[in-house]
Amino acid sequence: MGRSAHNIESVVLQVIADVLEKPAKEINMRASFAHDLGAGELDMAEILTNLEYQLTITIPDFDEGRVRTVDRLTHRILACYRREYGRF
Repeated sequence: MGRSAHNIESVVLQVIADVLEKPAKEINMRASFAHDLGAGELDMAEILTNLEYQLTITIPDFDEGRVRTVDRLTHRILACYRREYGRF
């Protein structure tokens, strides 16, 4: 696989931008999905599905209540990637 943490962060931001139809430059790591980006449950499901596909990972037991910001999602994705591939 051989992705870097920076590359994974870029993929996360681009997927969010694509799903929510917003310019990637308008999405920052502190943004709240619900309040700042207007993402609903279906948007989150689509974001997660796209991330699993693009990064070839499985995101187990996703809890929307605990992952409210782009930063928290990115950390969760990095942890899933590490768990599955053992490194970046």
